[in-house]
Amino acid sequence: MGLTLVTGPTQEPLTLENAKLHARIDTDDDDKLCMEFIRAARRWVETQTHRAIITSTWDYAVDWNWPLTQDGLQKIRLPLNPVASITSITYQDGLSPNPTLAAADYTAVLRDFNSYIVPAYNVEWDTVRCVPEAITVRFVAGEAVGSVDSALLMAITMLFTHLYERRDVATEKGLDGNSIRHRGPGLTVPEGGGRIVSIGERRQRVVFQQATITQDAAGEPDKTWTTIATQWALVAPLRGRERQNASETMAEVTTRIVTRNNSTVSALSPGDRATWSGHTYDIKAVIARDHRRSELEILAVEHL
Repeated sequence: MGLTLVTGPTQEPLTLENAKLHARIDTDDDDKLCMEFIRAARRWVETQTHRAIITSTWDYAVDWNWPLTQDGLQKIRLPLNPVASITSITYQDGLSPNPTLAAADYTAVLRDFNSYIVPAYNVEWDTVRCVPEAITVRFVAGEAVGSVDSALLMAITMLFTHLYERRDVATEKGLDGNSIRHRGPGLTVPEGGGRIVSIGERRQRVVFQQATITQDAAGEPDKTWTTIATQWALVAPLRGRERQNASETMAEVTTRIVTRNNSTVSALSPGDRATWSGHTYDIKAVIARDHRRSELEILAVEHL
């Protein structure tokens, strides 16, 4: 017996926009990777729940003979839910190539769970050859995008976020069960730095700006600020040992800002600034927090 995908979904239940919104992804740099993670998350949820989430066409092959119940009745149980329709039932009888069972000769009981096919009333199915894949049922399973159960959609969304936050592991090991399996509570620890900041901690909407200095009509320097990015970040005052360590090289540093690295904010340097909720921070240092440079730690002093 085996299940083979014939025609896959043309849409995903989780849109790229909603996935990025939930995971607080501000850049388009990883859009292609995000779509791969969305598909991987949907397939994993389908495997775990034995469901086709989005409308798709499948072939279910049955070996040797018509399946029988304990009472000796012929019944084909379909391994995937929910089943929308039966396209065809073909079988090998040794006399003609792959005859098709007439629709009038079977009854399909299609449910959200436990769908099956039985002979129609007073009909006995033909004898089939005792060979592998002697019978093939082609059927349509799944639902339209707008009809997906909210619990399944949330599971896909949460799993997408899990994959994106651990994308170094997911992309290096492949999008299989090993990379998707929960890898322990809490957050990973990057080489040479502190723990990765979770999306829940990055809840401040920070504007990052770079300065452009020109000369005015009088020949005096004229500084203007240009916004290069607005994205989610953790903004926290330095306290205790953090402030003591920072003061060894930059005595005036008061604030730590942690945000996802991307092609835009990677251009930040000392002399630039960040603003949030009416506060302005002069950037003094920009540090990659882990070996894959997925996060930036920005040390700054609040401009009063």
